[in-house]
Amino acid sequence: MSQDQDDYRIRNQVLLAFGSEVLDSLRHEVSTRPLTPGQRLYSEGEPFTYAIFPHSGVISLQKAEPNGVSAEKASIGNEGFVGAALVFGGAAAISTSVVAVAGYASWLKIDALNEITAREPAAMAAVNSYVRALIFQLMESSACLNIHSAEKRLARWLLTTDDRRNHRTLPVTQATIAEVMSLRRATVNAILKDFSENGLVQTGNGSVEIISREGLLSRSCNCYERISNAFKIR
Repeated sequence: MSQDQDDYRIRNQVLLAFGSEVLDSLRHEVSTRPLTPGQRLYSEGEPFTYAIFPHSGVISLQKAEPNGVSAEKASIGNEGFVGAALVFGGAAAISTSVVAVAGYASWLKIDALNEITAREPAAMAAVNSYVRALIFQLMESSACLNIHSAEKRLARWLLTTDDRRNHRTLPVTQATIAEVMSLRRATVNAILKDFSENGLVQTGNGSVEIISREGLLSRSCNCYERISNAFKIR
């Protein structure tokens, strides 16, 4: 099957680190289905009933204010899962989780996740490794926001999103990029126009196609590689 199609294979790094025998034992506990842009998975304070493991696409963890203004705290792709707060003993979502980029994910009941991590050392190690990397992402992204230009951060965002998709074309609008990155849409438009003119991307109606990863890497901050390396489950 073409790599430009979602084939619903398991690509989530945490689940893969559980091992084939553990995954086989969970086959009746897991439900895999699409992620659609704008889909709200959990609201802040809502009890966790399922851990959600993306295989493709991006989930944005947001702080939402009563006046409708929101800001992204972190993002999750196939390197992690929604529900990491459970590791710290929390039973409810500490962020509002919204699908930013379409893809697909597996839903696993919390009880099943708790049982398998208590029984299987590899599963517990994978979850703990991801949580440590998520904390690193939060710290690194906070520094990146204050140190690096919008251009460098947008190049990093495109590279990271490309890693999290099974497509070279990202089904995302400039408005969504502006929202999750807390940038003005005019700023996003200007940067993407420059990237396009230099052969790095091609923009379409509600999509951005990556043409040159090498070119984007040259425009990105070093946070991309630092965060990517942190998420390599060992």
